[in-house]
Formats: sequence, structure tokens, C-alpha cells
Amino acid sequence: MQIWSECQNLRKTSVDSTVETMCLPNSDIIFTACSDWIAEYETFNVDDRAGSRNKLSLGIESSEVLTLLKQSLKPSPLGFWKCSFPMHISCDLTIFIILRTVVLTDFEDANDSHISYSTAQLPTDYHPRLIRSWSNSRELYDMTYTYEVVLSANGQFLVFADRDFSEIQDTSLAAIFNIRLDAKAVHVEGIALTVPKSVN
Repeated sequence: MQIWSECQNLRKTSVDSTVETMCLPNSDIIFTACSDWIAEYETFNVDDRAGSRNKLSLGIESSEVLTLLKQSLKPSPLGFWKCSFPMHISCDLTIFIILRTVVLTDFEDANDSHISYSTAQLPTDYHPRLIRSWSNSRELYDMTYTYEVVLSANGQFLVFADRDFSEIQDTSLAAIFNIRLDAKAVHVEGIALTVPKSVN
């Protein structure tokens, strides 16, 4: 999996899906940097020296990137400003998640090494904290909000956990979703939610 942008002010590191910029980005740079993001998902057969088995290039919505930058763009000890793209890949390689987008790939319908796919969005409207964290009115360089998404070994369940550093008590909100496959489409359905709990 690789994620990158055409923006000249950003650089991409594919190992940990981190993007970095040398100086404090102003709002104009931020809005410009949110467009033209691409995720490239590629699978290989380790026994086949011919190379790539399947490849999928997926555009990332600029609004989703802007929300991510508002949530978690922060300085690093090396003087860069950076943020990481939450993502996860299922054990069987058929499902992956980038930000809030769950992608189901279909290797059987792959044509000329390109993968067909369907998508669903992880809901973030079931708790006031999540609604606030994904609000369009959220300001740049606000207190950091981070989250992670993890798929179960069988790809049937998705675990979401977050941390909101704007709250006085450091807490984590967690939820479990069911990944339902129906006629080669993917659906995300909430099945469990925990109230915010203190992070040790």
C-alpha cells in the first residue's frame, strides 16, 4: 500500500503512511494539499517472478484529507509537521481501510491486473465526540485527535478506537462494526459501542 499526493509542499513515506512538510503550513497550503491524493494497493504472488498480481489506484476525497489534517497535523521532533493516515489490511488481502473508507476488492473480477472494488464509509455520527471531531467547523491546529482502525483476522469485524487530546481526562472511545458482504458490495454496521474510558 502506498499513499501520496502531487503537492510540492508535502513528502510521502510509504512505510508508515506519514506525510511531512518542512514548515508550518498556512491555510492556503493546507487546502491546496488536500487534493489529488492517491492510494495504490498492489498484491503480489511471491512464487511468481513476473511481478505484480493485481493493482488498484483509488482517489482519496479531498474533504477526508482536510478533516485528517485538522485532526492530527502536528510537529515532529525533527522539525517537520506531519500526520499519519489510519489504515489496515485484512489477512486475506481482500479488504482494506483508509481513513473512514472501507474497500472490498474482488480479485476474481480483476481485468488486466486491475482490481474491481466496492466501498463503504465508516459511520462517525453515533457519538457527540465523533460528530465534533469530523465537523467541518473544526479549526486547523486544534488539539490533536487521533484514531485507529483494525480488522479482525477473518475480516468480519472492524474495531475503531480514538483519543481526543482536547478533553481534560485522556479517554478512548471504541466501537466494533460488522463488515457485511452482499452481492460483491461491502456494508459497515455498528454492533457495539463503549463509552469513553481513561487511557492508562
